[in-house]
Amino acid sequence: MDDTADARRKLWGSAVPVWAATAVAAVLVLALIDGRGGHAWLAVVLGGAVLLSFAIQLTMPGPGLVNRMLAGVGGAVVVLALASGTGDLLHAL
Repeated sequence: MDDTADARRKLWGSAVPVWAATAVAAVLVLALIDGRGGHAWLAVVLGGAVLLSFAIQLTMPGPGLVNRMLAGVGGAVVVLALASGTGDLLHAL
């Protein structure tokens, strides 16, 4: 396997679990917290996503750490932005 394919496999292998865990946590926050208080908890979820991304990087040493961290945390920010907008729409109804 060449270096490019290995780097791509590591990128997806480290980013997708962070995105999935963030999505699950965001759904739980929106389901369990009433009103606008959920936005503060979504920030806590983002902190957890950053820590999870660091933990995953400990299992995947090698070059590309910054790109893998950017993919994991950046995707988590996008997931939480979508969850925040969806929560606002649901609470407005």
